[in-house]
Amino acid sequence: MLFGGKSLNCPFIFFLLLCLFLSPASIPAQEQELFLKISDTTDYPGESVTVPVFIANYNDTIAGFVIRFTLSDEIVSFQPAIITTGTVIQNWEVIDVRPDPVNPLNLQVLGIADSYIKPMVTPGLPPHAGQKLLFKLLLNIQDIPDTVQNRTVSVEIISDITKTNFSSSDFRVIGLVSDTTYDTLWFNCASWFFDSCVTWVQVSGPPADYMYVDSNIISWLDTTKVIYQNGSLTVKVPLCGDVNGDLTVDIADITGLIGFLYLGDEPPVCHRAANTDGTPDGTLDVSDITRLIQHLYINGAELLCPD
Repeated sequence: MLFGGKSLNCPFIFFLLLCLFLSPASIPAQEQELFLKISDTTDYPGESVTVPVFIANYNDTIAGFVIRFTLSDEIVSFQPAIITTGTVIQNWEVIDVRPDPVNPLNLQVLGIADSYIKPMVTPGLPPHAGQKLLFKLLLNIQDIPDTVQNRTVSVEIISDITKTNFSSSDFRVIGLVSDTTYDTLWFNCASWFFDSCVTWVQVSGPPADYMYVDSNIISWLDTTKVIYQNGSLTVKVPLCGDVNGDLTVDIADITGLIGFLYLGDEPPVCHRAANTDGTPDGTLDVSDITRLIQHLYINGAELLCPD
């Protein structure tokens, strides 16, 4: 199933509130709780590519999550959609994918197992040790020339807990650690009205007329228990005429192009590499097959794939 951006009302607001008002409940000492991994992927200029995201959760049933992704370079861009077919969240009731309106290199994906509108029937993701497919990101690769040197783009998870976090079925943020700090404040009365102070002035310490102890709860992600592994997308330099992507130009490429054009077979792994006659609009047709045959078996004609 393909999910793109859509509007959310109550469920979306509910989950954002859950993320912002993080529970101060302490987490018992235990081993790793959650592992999130982005796969390393390669593909060609001008292509669309899927990037798998895997998850292992060891202790809790995951009822919802919000994940913020970012790219290191503009030669690759996010599509405002993900693929959930065949993944552990394919039956979840709320999936929301939102590009960042300020930074086009960022993408937010939100998922909630059950929309919390009765009846509540959709379970979350139960604990499991092995990595399972959470969803697939969809990325577009720009049609960059072969002369571009930096061809590897990092696909990263923004680890700030206000941007990326996972909620258990008991509404606890997984991996959250909380502590309380105390601050002692001292005040002197600057003016009195009989026995009542009219104006208080804060001072650095005693002696003072009044002391107040202020407590603050601070929370952070325990990165020994929740681990994020970033991935990458490497844009390969296409070999002109290499229709099937095996890094050679031979009869198999002719067969593959014939199969694509006339038999409904899989498309070339790189459209630009299959455009052997150099058609400006990138159209693939019988002339590309003819050019490959001439190059390999007749007169060694030059292949004319666009730069």
